[in-house]
Amino acid sequence: MGAAGYWRTKNVNASSESGSGNYYQWGKTTQSHSTAGNYSNPTTADLVSTYDAATSSCGTGYCIPTQTEWAALINSSNSTWEWSGTYTMKITSKTTGNSITLPVTGYYDENSSYYSTNTGVYWSSTYNSGQPYILQFKNGYDAFSLKAANNGTYVTGIGLNDALYVRPIYNMTGTLYTLTINVVNGSTTHVYKYKGISGQQVKVTASYESGYNAKWNDTNADATSARTFTISGNASYTVNYTSSITYVTATFNNYNGTQLAQYTNVVSGTTPTYSGVTPTRPNDQNESTVTTYEFTGWSPALGNITTNTTYTAQFSSSTSPRQYTIRFLMDDGSTVIQSGNVAYGENPIAPADEDVTKIADESYTYAFAGWDANNDGIVDGVAEVTGAQDYVAVFTATPIVVVPTYNITVGAYSNGTVTLTAGGDVQVVPAEGGVYNYLEGTTIIVKATANRGFHFTEWSDHTTTASVRVREIDENKTLTPTFAANTPFTMLDTWDEAACQDNYNFNNVLTVTLDGRTFTAGQWATLSVPFDYTLTADDALYNMVYRLSVATLSQDGGSMHFEFVRSNTIEKNQPYLVVPRQAVNEVVFDGVKLETPAEEAPTTDNRVAFVSSLWKQTIHGRNEFYVGANSTLRYASTSGTTVKGNRAFFRKIGDAVTPAPRRIVISIDGVETTKVLTEDGELVDTTTKRMENGILIIERNGVRMDALGNRID
Repeated sequence: MGAAGYWRTKNVNASSESGSGNYYQWGKTTQSHSTAGNYSNPTTADLVSTYDAATSSCGTGYCIPTQTEWAALINSSNSTWEWSGTYTMKITSKTTGNSITLPVTGYYDENSSYYSTNTGVYWSSTYNSGQPYILQFKNGYDAFSLKAANNGTYVTGIGLNDALYVRPIYNMTGTLYTLTINVVNGSTTHVYKYKGISGQQVKVTASYESGYNAKWNDTNADATSARTFTISGNASYTVNYTSSITYVTATFNNYNGTQLAQYTNVVSGTTPTYSGVTPTRPNDQNESTVTTYEFTGWSPALGNITTNTTYTAQFSSSTSPRQYTIRFLMDDGSTVIQSGNVAYGENPIAPADEDVTKIADESYTYAFAGWDANNDGIVDGVAEVTGAQDYVAVFTATPIVVVPTYNITVGAYSNGTVTLTAGGDVQVVPAEGGVYNYLEGTTIIVKATANRGFHFTEWSDHTTTASVRVREIDENKTLTPTFAANTPFTMLDTWDEAACQDNYNFNNVLTVTLDGRTFTAGQWATLSVPFDYTLTADDALYNMVYRLSVATLSQDGGSMHFEFVRSNTIEKNQPYLVVPRQAVNEVVFDGVKLETPAEEAPTTDNRVAFVSSLWKQTIHGRNEFYVGANSTLRYASTSGTTVKGNRAFFRKIGDAVTPAPRRIVISIDGVETTKVLTEDGELVDTTTKRMENGILIIERNGVRMDALGNRID
């Protein structure tokens, strides 16, 4: 299309005819809408190829259309316009019927603001009166505007710094030549002319009425076949039509003489065309081989004929082993597991055993046993192929033994937790209870654990053991736990032995609080209680309590040695050493039963002991030691020292004449701690002075550390 060249069907860098492509400023060859163009401030010059975005992107010969080329394209005498959808205008040449599509594009102004009012705006390469010409058209209007940019009809104020889309045109360069085709029919001659530059191609095809023959004058070839001319200069060719036609008959037979087609109006001197079905020849086969045939052409070969001619189909042949269908079926004899053709004499490959399965039913499970070739239920195996064969799967049936299930029903409960343990599976029963199924013979442990402040009393079947083992369940069972609130009980450390007996509550499950008993971080203390208890992470004394492991006295009686190990299990009436790493402001033991208080003095050497003191009592002399305030280790005064209840003290066993020990060594979890009574090893008078820096920890190289692990120099 166009007066001077050929229009490209897409915008620059567009992926389709309806695509917009890239924005360019006038005179800028890279996509841009934010800075001035390269070819800025021209005076009278039109856009040159160096600054042409179409040339840069599409190659030599392509350029932005001139004002004249746009005008020729949109001239209503040359073309028609119609909207194709909302955003594309289709322009069709009235001369050639060719068409191009111009998308609605809008534009960007120099401030990088995009504008689109359903308007297409395109650059031209023609410069006029300070601005390039631009093409404009608007949706809903079958008209175009071609004006200087700042005088547009639909948009105004477009300048060189604004950005529009680009539609390339290919401009022909060189001499324009004429190709002349003369069509001669008797005395009538029609002349057709085609113009183009050197290298341009023109395709020409003739058509004629029945009874005529058309030939090129220079080759005598049939003019109805397309002929392509490459223009290299002015040239002229002639097509002659004649009516002197002789007809002959062409007959086409199969290999066995069967007629496939016959054409009685073949023009003499031309080659007949066979338009029937492709000839075929049946296979030849015996038990072991198959011969197949492929059509290869005609005898004689097709060519121009001047007499009646008979053609016979020709075939090539090839022989291969005969194929037979081998099927592998389920035991119902109809469901196909695998099917395929296998050559005569070969062994078929059966499906893998693990792929041949049969779903168990209510009574049996099934295991694949092999293949039955004779449909008699007997496994025969797979044999060499001699013909079509079905193999039927054989399965071994194993009766299903159904193990009955029984229920454990737990009723609704509160103030505790119930768990059901079977093997490694643990079920936590919600407070509203639940029903749980187990296979016959399963052993289940049903355990009730009370919340703090409560204790388990019994199950609904009057079992009083909190953990119930249901051995090899063989019947349904219902259990509901009962949890009762503990009785609050405060134990005073000022009670003597008689007061303990009188005030202790031996009948109920208690939450025991030791009256006024606190522990300071880093300061040692002792403890003994008349009940068994296991400390958990919820208890304030967790990981702070130590039991005596070894107690010894040196050979000369001057050094006592006590070794302690950590223990979260507290036994009734036993003495313990407490080494807190954090402050404990209240000591509470939850869910315990009091036992009769009794003094216990564990030892591994009958000359020294660590003695429990569950009630207030008086100790005497320098052979009995107690932990005093600020982690001091003191010996009793001659007149007697009172030790309060729920505590413990150290004792060297012997009469009062026996010399008091000069040194006490305490080891906790393998770390040795030494009580040095004086720097020279003499006993300090604890009634007037406590040992400086408290209990010392002697480590390697004689470095002394206090109970908190701080170095003491």
